[in-house]
Amino acid sequence: MIIDLRPGAKLQSEVFEMLKDISYKKIDSFNNLIEEVSFDFKDDIDWWVQQPGSRNTFQSPLYYYFCCLHLINSMLSSGQHIDKIISCSPALNKILKSFRKKYHIKFKIQGPKGKISYFIYFCKNYMKSILLAILLFKRKIFQFRSANQTLEFSNFKKKNNLILIDVFVFPGFLTNDRYYSGLWDSLDEKEKERIFFVPTFVQMKGCNYKKSYEELRKSDRNFLIKEDFLKLSDLIFGILHLFRILSLKPKPVKIFENNFSQLIRENLLSYKGLDNALDGILNYRFSKQLKENSFDISMIINWWEGQPLDKGWNLGFNTFHPKALTKGYLGAVPSKLALHLFPTTIEIKNKVVPSELSVIGKKFVDEMRLYNSKYKIEVGPAFRFGHLWKPQVLKEETQSNFIVLVAGSIFLDESINIVKLTISSIKRINLNEIKFFVKLHPTMNMENFKNQIGVNWAKDINDVKDMDSNVKPNLIISGMSSFSLEAISTGTPALLIESTVGLSFSPIPDSVPKSLWRKCKSTDELLEAINYFKNLSNEEIRNYQQLSANIKKDYFEPVNKESISRLLGLSIN
Repeated sequence: MIIDLRPGAKLQSEVFEMLKDISYKKIDSFNNLIEEVSFDFKDDIDWWVQQPGSRNTFQSPLYYYFCCLHLINSMLSSGQHIDKIISCSPALNKILKSFRKKYHIKFKIQGPKGKISYFIYFCKNYMKSILLAILLFKRKIFQFRSANQTLEFSNFKKKNNLILIDVFVFPGFLTNDRYYSGLWDSLDEKEKERIFFVPTFVQMKGCNYKKSYEELRKSDRNFLIKEDFLKLSDLIFGILHLFRILSLKPKPVKIFENNFSQLIRENLLSYKGLDNALDGILNYRFSKQLKENSFDISMIINWWEGQPLDKGWNLGFNTFHPKALTKGYLGAVPSKLALHLFPTTIEIKNKVVPSELSVIGKKFVDEMRLYNSKYKIEVGPAFRFGHLWKPQVLKEETQSNFIVLVAGSIFLDESINIVKLTISSIKRINLNEIKFFVKLHPTMNMENFKNQIGVNWAKDINDVKDMDSNVKPNLIISGMSSFSLEAISTGTPALLIESTVGLSFSPIPDSVPKSLWRKCKSTDELLEAINYFKNLSNEEIRNYQQLSANIKKDYFEPVNKESISRLLGLSIN
């Protein structure tokens, strides 16, 4: 058997299932290991904005490698035959080499090995990171200058008792709020005076910075621009993070009698996520600048994703504004393997996470206390799902017009896999009875996406823009997206396309009845599931609708004055 452990490589189905089982069982072990290493870096901003300290399983392969080592050890100890293992990690290969000696099995290891390979790996990544740092520096300088050029449009006046709200803005969603829909309109004029959104630009071209700042400053909503307060010295401090990483040398921690810290160190020296780390450091320095400018802040709300920029944000405000309440708002459905979303004891102790967390539904409260039972969790409004509670007038669809909506995720590779598997199924379906529509993530362009699919794009897949807005889909096909649970809560069954690549993230909690959704890895499984839900009896559909109503009630808190006031700590008149 040949096992390819490179991130992004497909695994054999049986190997993938073993890895998946391990990944859910070894979370505590990994967290304890990272906590042990983090103890020596408790006051070090450079550690917390790096991938090992953030535990971000979307950006870092560290937990994946941790599980891979458990996988290979389990296979070898049980006598399973392995011919070759492929890996791109010198540190991982070093530990695999020790496995060969331990079990006296001569499997081949393909990939970089030895000190020379490690040195080349480091040099290549370091040169890339220096070039990236230069580009980041130039982009940030241009951004600072653009902000300064639009200061004349600012009507900001420093006030006391402020509430700051962290938000992302990107093309198409500058003043059109995608993250806290309904919040601003629920406030009275006195409340609005206290509340300021703090924007972080993403996916923004340099030529659009000036126009974007001008639009934000003229908006009816209040925006506090970070670049108005950050200085060149803050940016230089952030860029020098590139060199300070070299001094981050984690203490030895053992896994199967091997030093796992060599993988942590390798992850640090990969310099991946440098832009995210820079934003985290600038968030930290921004909070310091507000302190030096005598800002009086009562509450800070962080759009919580557990990313390095979030760690920098919370460490800064918890340090420089200790009297203010730092609150994280988790506006999406958490997956258990998104380890970075779940605050650990040492992260709470070292103030790199919010003082408390707000989730979008009561069922998520216990889930978010998974690693710390005393962490304060409250239920807040499900802003991005507020439409679920609005009455809708929909057309009744007949069996001859079964609508399947294929929803992509924020990740391009996953979206491509979802659509490709759907295309392979379409070839074996009677299209006189079923219609397929595709909905991409807002950050993706349909024409560019079609080019990614290539000649295999099926003409029978339609853009969701061509779908009647009064028609409700009969079935959803998606991946690692909150859209799946959202669909289930409206009475629409969901099929999750599970790729045999890497870790298996699921956006649907275990407590959701399996009768409402299925996982599919192959064309045959997808076809069987489509036919199953297409042929549900009327009684099964009625039972399904009742279960879905309970899901909506348990997982999505309505957006109203009460829930918004609870989030913002405002009194209800």
